[in-house]
Amino acid sequence: MATDSETCIGNCQDGWLSPRMKFILSTTAGVAADLILGTGEFAEELGHVEGVYLTPYIPSEQLPDGPSAAAAAAWVEGFSAVCGTVGRMLEAGQVPTADALLLELEVLGLPKPTGEGGGVGAPAVFLEYTEIEWALEAVVRQAREEWESGEFEETYGADERWKFKELPKCAEHDLDWEMALENLAG
Repeated sequence: MATDSETCIGNCQDGWLSPRMKFILSTTAGVAADLILGTGEFAEELGHVEGVYLTPYIPSEQLPDGPSAAAAAAWVEGFSAVCGTVGRMLEAGQVPTADALLLELEVLGLPKPTGEGGGVGAPAVFLEYTEIEWALEAVVRQAREEWESGEFEETYGADERWKFKELPKCAEHDLDWEMALENLAG
């Protein structure tokens, strides 16, 4: 018979977000925020965002196409800020649905797109081109890829600092990537 810690009874946030999934998603989002900046450092010089971390998960029509060099760089900064906010929300016990994420960005003082009564700024530039759901989907899809390839567990599973192996497994929803996509990105 499974124990509560093995079945995740009472541990899943909002009835679906298991502690392991939460850790994987928050870690992936936090790392993505840094890697987006690192891989996007030439966006301003090149005037496009091709090759920026996670962009393969975003449809090309949701990416800036031929913006000014400054807009490409601001898009990269905005994408990084959005992913960083996703990670921080998960760590703080919040579920970053599209609406909750937009509200959190607003609470943090990160501008809305100009078409929504907002101003300028990196997150606003990101949102001018890309719907917020695509950022969430990119994080979930990257997390899934890293999990299924074994890369995530290899990096974080054995390291005692992360205590990943101590997190309870949810019998019903553990690592349900489709549920995560549906609940976060809709």
